[in-house]
Amino acid sequence: MTGSSLQTTTLSLGRIAGASPAENRYYVLVMFDIADPKKYRLLMRILKRYATRIQKSVFEAQLKPR
Repeated sequence: MTGSSLQTTTLSLGRIAGASPAENRYYVLVMFDIADPKKYRLLMRILKRYATRIQKSVFEAQLKPR
């Protein structure tokens, strides 16, 4: 086939392309099992700021690379 243009796309799993590289986001799934209540509460406090809770110890988020 001459004259046809094939476009190739490189796909990075979990990457959501933004309008510019600074706006790129990554889909992240966080699962954990922590027995220590103090460490569990600390991690929960941090994750609740950045992610959506799916189950008791499973979160999902779309995060920037930084």
